[in-house]
Amino acid sequence: MAKENLKINIVDAPTLFIGVGGTGCKIITRVAEMCQPGETENISFLCLDTNVNDLSNVAKSNAKIYHVQTSNTQTVGNYLDYDQDALKNWFPKNAVMYDKTVSEGAGQVRAISRLALNSTIKTGKINPLYDAVDDLFRKSGKAMKQAMRCVIVSTASGGTGSGILLPLAMFVRDYVNNKYPNTSLIVRSLVLLPETLDSVIDSTVERESQRRNAYATIKEINAFMMKGSGFFDINEDLKRYSKLHVKALISLIVA
Repeated sequence: MAKENLKINIVDAPTLFIGVGGTGCKIITRVAEMCQPGETENISFLCLDTNVNDLSNVAKSNAKIYHVQTSNTQTVGNYLDYDQDALKNWFPKNAVMYDKTVSEGAGQVRAISRLALNSTIKTGKINPLYDAVDDLFRKSGKAMKQAMRCVIVSTASGGTGSGILLPLAMFVRDYVNNKYPNTSLIVRSLVLLPETLDSVIDSTVERESQRRNAYATIKEINAFMMKGSGFFDINEDLKRYSKLHVKALISLIVA
């Protein structure tokens, strides 16, 4: 039998693949490892997670993958001491969570992931994300002829991915727009719904928690899509939502 020669897949548009959370990072790592030499000429890979154990597997990969640990060994209470906006305006008033160590993961609590991302940006530990974007420009050394692509891969049911899916997309867009104003950006997301994980989860309580996270995540995405289309401005009943934004993220970017 003749040996089959597989043609190398060439990606013309500069593309940043971002895996968020345990499942998202596993998918991106596998994709990066499957790429043949020459296929990543216009591609960068990045993984973000609060769980240090999951990220350690990414660091061991032979593929070139930038990674960001969006957590440290501090507790949620310690984070809130330095984030008064979160404490006063949007983080749930639940003392049970205050003693949780964030490096163990978000534990399906979306607010913890967003809290951790805010801290990661403030302390400058988000720099590998900048490197992953800048690397796409360094590879060509020329102005990009096609719009840059960003694909974010995550579940909608876990705490880490569902908690920062939208803020992360906005943050990447702002960084590209500010540093590379002549380049447009197309952001897409591959979001896995909770049913895809049912086969590995036995707890009914955990399954219900994942479905609540997924519902909230899809509702948020829908709300921002509606805002972007101007629907809130023309519908009298929904005009109260026309100023919808992520205040904490925007203030960090401006600073």
